[in-house]
Amino acid sequence: MAINNPTVTPALRRIHARAVCDGRPLPGLCGFSWTESTHYTPATFSAIFATNADKATSAKWWDARDNGMTIDFWAGVELPGAALVWTRIGTGCVDTHSFSAAMTRVEAQGRDLAALMIDQRTAETFQNRSASEVVAEVAGRHALSADVTPTTAPIGRYWGDHTRQTRAQSASETTEWDLLVRIAEMEGFDLYMQGRTLHFHPAIDPNSPPWVARFRPADSVQVTPEGNIHDLRMIRRFALAKPVTVVVRSFDSRSGQTVSAFASFGAAARDTSIGGEHGTVRLRQTRYTYVRANLTQDQCQTMANRLLNNIVKHERSIAFSAPGEMRLDPRVMVRLDGTGTDFDQVYYIDSITKNVSFDTGFSMDVMAKNHSPSSDDAASE
Repeated sequence: MAINNPTVTPALRRIHARAVCDGRPLPGLCGFSWTESTHYTPATFSAIFATNADKATSAKWWDARDNGMTIDFWAGVELPGAALVWTRIGTGCVDTHSFSAAMTRVEAQGRDLAALMIDQRTAETFQNRSASEVVAEVAGRHALSADVTPTTAPIGRYWGDHTRQTRAQSASETTEWDLLVRIAEMEGFDLYMQGRTLHFHPAIDPNSPPWVARFRPADSVQVTPEGNIHDLRMIRRFALAKPVTVVVRSFDSRSGQTVSAFASFGAAARDTSIGGEHGTVRLRQTRYTYVRANLTQDQCQTMANRLLNNIVKHERSIAFSAPGEMRLDPRVMVRLDGTGTDFDQVYYIDSITKNVSFDTGFSMDVMAKNHSPSSDDAASE
């Protein structure tokens, strides 16, 4: 069951935008864009303000702001006969602003509140703490809320022997966010900010209800394309369609044994040949090998499966634009239909940018990825 109705019905809606700083709306907002991805990276934003909209927020006021400036971005949708509904798109710290003297405007750019942890270095190991406890503690240090799925095993098992010495030596290169990302990767969890809340949960379920993107090309009966999206682009990378094997090796210091695990996609257990009019091409499997510290056999296998899935997801990708949709975010699956090709399948969102402006209203640009539906599922050897 889809979370949206892909059938297009003519309707008008009024779009509102608001940027709030220190509890007060900032005058002169012309528009903003907010980009989120699924790569353990912070969301980024860009916003344009007219500096002559209010004397209280002139160019001089902007120039006097320090690097602690935080802005909440809101979008409001008002349908005929319905009340205005506001939704917070995101909360971010301003990293830079640039002035256009002739246009009397300022463009502010920045990241979501993960920036607070990215800019904070640490040498801590949290050797005997669980992953969820560490995430909650780090969030609390920056006055952030934490929404976590509880875990129980101590994270010290990930660092291997000589933990304190090794971590201390690399402290100058480690940030709190890097630490949390490493923990999330080892646990197979997602890590991201929404507003002032840090989330730590298992990765998205591919069988969860999708957002349906429908596009029906023009034909002899339908003279124009039809659907709830536009500017659809579909890309297939044949290099990633060939057999792939991932190997993960680790030394488990608790058992004193070296363990390894394999995960294969397609006919990766053997070389494959494809024939054609001009001869036969032999598709040799691509093998990726990773070494990780202190994993058990089960943890090795889990990591091999996850790394394999991350690699082969890039075989097919789609990109499209659509009217802005509050329900669509990087933790929602997208299903494309109507094209009549093998691209009609379910995709993981790679990135999504929501744009709100006086010129274009409320729109979004989406990039999504997955492997071919006809390919074999990832399987362990």
